[in-house]
Amino acid sequence: MLLITVLVADRVVRLRQINSRARAVAAQAAILVKQAIRSTRAVSQALAGSGDRDAAGDEFRTYMMMLLVGAPVLIDATVSRNFLEQAQSLGGEMARALAATARTPGQADYPAARLDDAVRRLRTASTPLLQVLNPETRLVVLGDQSG
Repeated sequence: MLLITVLVADRVVRLRQINSRARAVAAQAAILVKQAIRSTRAVSQALAGSGDRDAAGDEFRTYMMMLLVGAPVLIDATVSRNFLEQAQSLGGEMARALAATARTPGQADYPAARLDDAVRRLRTASTPLLQVLNPETRLVVLGDQSG
């Protein structure tokens, strides 16, 4: 009887740890997605010539620092690792876009659709991670995905 009680208690503790880890991963993913959207918007405006390239660079650096900080939390499991890979890919696209704005200010030769596609892939990869969050929080993070 004691052995069964110990096994049940161990299982309960393990499930709580898994749930806590899932919430921590979801929170990290939510923070990264929100910053990714903000950074991408700034880079897109710089690409179009209507934004400040220096401000876009600052947003990009902030995103990359957040990505570095979040990577250890995200690298352990397959789903979160996929999200991390998409986040890194988006960082690469933003770097390419910013480099294009440096070469030809106001007339960047970088297709903005590539940046939009990278953001779409990041949002898609974040969906399973964010399921542990309540619907209101998911809406705040992801916003309207119809456009």
